[in-house]
Amino acid sequence: NGEPKPTIRIYGTDKKGSSVCLFVKGFQPYFYTPAPAGFTEDYCGQFVRELNERVLGAMRGGIMKGISKAVLHAEMCSKENIYGYNSKGKIPFIKVTVASWQVMTPCKNVMEPGWKVTTDNGQFHHNFSMYESHIDYEVRFMVDCKVRGASWITVPKGNYQMRMRKVKTSLSGSFNQIVRKLLAQSKQKSTTRTSSLTSPKANGLTSLR
Repeated sequence: NGEPKPTIRIYGTDKKGSSVCLFVKGFQPYFYTPAPAGFTEDYCGQFVRELNERVLGAMRGGIMKGISKAVLHAEMCSKENIYGYNSKGKIPFIKVTVASWQVMTPCKNVMEPGWKVTTDNGQFHHNFSMYESHIDYEVRFMVDCKVRGASWITVPKGNYQMRMRKVKTSLSGSFNQIVRKLLAQSKQKSTTRTSSLTSPKANGLTSLR
């Protein structure tokens, strides 16, 4: 459908010592941008269409060749900019969800120069700045889902599909799980648990709260 499907792989072992790989789908990267003056929820659809068209034009093939949906969703929220310890309280932001983490750079390239926007305050040129776009996709996933490196991950029964795979190694008992919903440190019953072996590092601090 022209929309890439990012997947996170989590490697570990279960309680019996069998190797496990969780394929987590459905977690989409996002960033924030301060809303132009007079911007409301009613303009989010127009914003998504405009940004998506500009991003697709900026990508011009590469690993994202053939996609038609780079920008998926936008919604209004209130955030406080704490960058530089010069907070002025919460202000309107736009939370922008994109199809892949690779879309972040093209978004930055088209948003910083800006374009003419239409809001309740009329039409005017606006230069957009991006917040939290530097956070690695895997780190964002771990923070939002409260996953820590080398911690147990609980996958509730009914929220995964299991595939058995025969191999000629000591990993003959290994299996893959396609996860639709993942809960960390859950105490629910009838679950499968795995121990994560990877712990991605953040490349910067967040600047909103």
